[in-house]
Amino acid sequence: MDVQLKGEVSKIPRPLSVPFRVWGWLAFAGAFPLALRFVYEQTVMTWNHGIQMAGWTLVHTSGGIVVLGILAAILMHGWLLAFVVVWVRRRITQKGSLQFGAWTQFLVLVCATVLFSVPYEFWQFATLEVSGPGQHAAGQLTAAAGQNQQYLVKAFLRSGVAIDTLGQYNRTALDQACLSGQVGMARYLISKNAQLDLAPDCRRVTEFAARMKPLVPVVEEQSGRLHIPGTTIEVTAPAPQGDYSRSKSKP
Repeated sequence: MDVQLKGEVSKIPRPLSVPFRVWGWLAFAGAFPLALRFVYEQTVMTWNHGIQMAGWTLVHTSGGIVVLGILAAILMHGWLLAFVVVWVRRRITQKGSLQFGAWTQFLVLVCATVLFSVPYEFWQFATLEVSGPGQHAAGQLTAAAGQNQQYLVKAFLRSGVAIDTLGQYNRTALDQACLSGQVGMARYLISKNAQLDLAPDCRRVTEFAARMKPLVPVVEEQSGRLHIPGTTIEVTAPAPQGDYSRSKSKP
């Protein structure tokens, strides 16, 4: 411990202990590749193949890497918490501070930790702004409408994605919004000229059902009869058995 002439504790910055620094860098080495993989799935893979479940493809190919990465991420969070405790303790008990290298390690691990917390919709928005809409942009638009992510919906529409394009589960964005109960989002899409009649699930909402065309029974092409699904029942009765021919009379 450095002591000044007046008997006070020196305020010269001190480094972290070697084991503590090794703990942090090992946790970073294990967690950072997994964080980059999640970012890759939520940007490049989403742009090329549509909505992804982060980590799902990696689990099927290299499940052990995912487990180790998650454990490393937990250790990295623990290191950050311990760093704060060490810093506060030194400030209170020793009136000292940490060296620049310690703060550099802290900031690097914080950045790696933040990558795990960035929302999926942010990565979609960033990819859309950089690369434009991908081949599965309609599915992303539909999913965003169902989750009431209005700023993302606006971004897709602004980039040129047709509002009535069929996306996830063969639904339009308006249909998915109505199915998910996102009435506010449905109103917004209608204000942008989304077609109500292409969104059958909007009949569940009274204010929309009143504005939709009434359902017309389908006409069978061959017979010309009206066919109402679920109500028309055709019964084929067996031919009656027995001989009903007139018996010949004897002369």
